[in-house]
Amino acid sequence: MRFVSLLALAAGLLCAAGATAQTFSGLGPARALVLPQDADAARATEAVVPQPTPREPSLRRLPSVAQPLRIWGENGEITWTFYATEAEARAGGRFQIGYLSAVSVLPEASALTLLLNGKAIGSSAIDGAKGLRSVSVEVPPGALSHGFNALRIAVGQRHRVDCSVAATYELWTQIDPDSTGFVSSASGLAEPADLAALSVAADGAMPIRLLQAGDRLSERGVEQLLGAVQGVVLAGRFTQPAVDFGRAAETGDGLAVAVGTANDLGKTLDLGTIAGPRLMLLPRTAERRPVLVATGADEAEVAQSLAELARLHAAAPRGTPTGLQAVADAGGRHVEGGESLSLGDLGFADAHVAARSHRISFDLALPHDVMAADYDRLTLELDGSYPAGLSAGAQISVEINGASAGSTPLARPTGESFRRRALFLPLRLLRPGLNRIVITAELPREEDKACPAETAALPDRLTLLASTRLTIPSLARISRQPDLAETLSAGFPYAGAERRTTLGVPTPDRDSMAAAATLAARLGIA
Repeated sequence: MRFVSLLALAAGLLCAAGATAQTFSGLGPARALVLPQDADAARATEAVVPQPTPREPSLRRLPSVAQPLRIWGENGEITWTFYATEAEARAGGRFQIGYLSAVSVLPEASALTLLLNGKAIGSSAIDGAKGLRSVSVEVPPGALSHGFNALRIAVGQRHRVDCSVAATYELWTQIDPDSTGFVSSASGLAEPADLAALSVAADGAMPIRLLQAGDRLSERGVEQLLGAVQGVVLAGRFTQPAVDFGRAAETGDGLAVAVGTANDLGKTLDLGTIAGPRLMLLPRTAERRPVLVATGADEAEVAQSLAELARLHAAAPRGTPTGLQAVADAGGRHVEGGESLSLGDLGFADAHVAARSHRISFDLALPHDVMAADYDRLTLELDGSYPAGLSAGAQISVEINGASAGSTPLARPTGESFRRRALFLPLRLLRPGLNRIVITAELPREEDKACPAETAALPDRLTLLASTRLTIPSLARISRQPDLAETLSAGFPYAGAERRTTLGVPTPDRDSMAAAATLAARLGIA
């Protein structure tokens, strides 16, 4: 971890006002889900319960994700990483999910399912006719593991009146980040090693307040706080930190950070007896958010406590295998070029599709200096089969970053089994950083025109195997300087520099210092 040096003195920094959260709202009672009686139970019974206040303090919102929060079509899913403390894992709790959906979604044939570490723990009908809805899934003690867990929301949606493939594009369900999260009676965050269990704000950002001990901050004090905030975002794996300065921790989401000698910090914080370097976490109270304190008897011991914070990130993360894989893929599966990935490698199982359309999507994270052009091509090799009876227009198509990249028809009247059917995709559609790949199957049948009633067992229209493989060729690399996109995504060219980077703040007022600290935190991530 390379800290940023600040060559500016911040004088009289005051408490910055928090930004107003942006979200959508609606009306309607919440519906509670109960744990299925057996592991294979598909749907839990519903009961009407009062809808909780979206800003209820006990609701810990889920971290932001790179995926869109709106799921289109007849099926789709969103995956989060969820960090549970030891107390939360022991006590259990409930996951609350707030959502809006299109009025065209048929509740009797549409369901929202919550999966924890690959296992379904609850399901509920999707009803979009009553505005914002809220459902709750009970999590028994021991179902969560201490550390990172994989939390997945999957939806299956059917149209109320139209059974055409075109009508499937009218179906959507959107997760409300402000009213979605975990509720538990456990005390939650108790030690610095559990920083990843902090609750984000409604907009997905992680608010971090740097506490100033007096009326003025020295250059040394600012550097210590910037080092601390970089340690916090790395240890907690926060991708969207929003930093400000203030004299008081105050209430709200996120974390406050205090760095200094015990004599200085003891004037405003109750630290108890400090003997030696201490990295400690003061728990949330009714008057303030949690406070991370790096302190000691003198400046040398303060530096030792900051070094302990840096070691938190260096330690191997703990959690379930699926949770740790979700952490690794949170910003997209990292590829350097010259690789081949199957759908199984990306976490997908064999898909037996009875719906009129089927969509899967995944993200690839490419190096910041990739030069994408038509000097080569991507190759998607499809494995699967389809039965007789598909209508003209049945196909599998691919989009890369929202642009059509290619398609192949499913045109044989008698059906077909295919293996390694190659679909060549233009390399120029890729870009440095995050890339979204969407594979869509459109599977019309003649009987769809009559719009038959949904039944418990619909015939499969497509089998898409997890052995389907995407091959990425060797990628050309080129960098430009200056380029803010490369700087923010990979810290270029500062990440490889031997000297510490200098961050200049010509006018060190409250807002400028907050922006500088946020930039320093994000460069630490990069």
